Amino acid sequence: MNRALDVLIAGTGLVLSSPLLAASALAVKLQDGGPILFRQTRVGRDGELFECLKFRSMVIDAEARLSGVTHLNQNADGVLFKAQAAPRITRVGAFIRRYSIDELPQL
Repeated sequence: MNRALDVLIAGTGLVLSSPLLAASALAVKLQDGGPILFRQTRVGRDGELFECLKFRSMVIDAEARLSGVTHLNQNADGVLFKAQAAPRITRVGAFIRRYSIDELPQL
């Protein structure tokens, strides 16, 4: 019974969120014609690596542009890049990040 309820709730959530997912995917694609999803490797429990999918919120060549914007890094230890006005984030990307829509493909 619990499994059936889980599947029903998950299926309902997927159907209800599908218009938002489709609109976000279309907006990302129309922004610059690049890929819709961004795949990132993260470190999980016990140091185990896993891949995470997100809607792409940065320009296509964001990694290549990183060296040109490192002076904007507000993170003191330098491990992560954090900037108030990050020049590599697209307009659509700023919106989907603000409302955490970029995280939805993980579901």
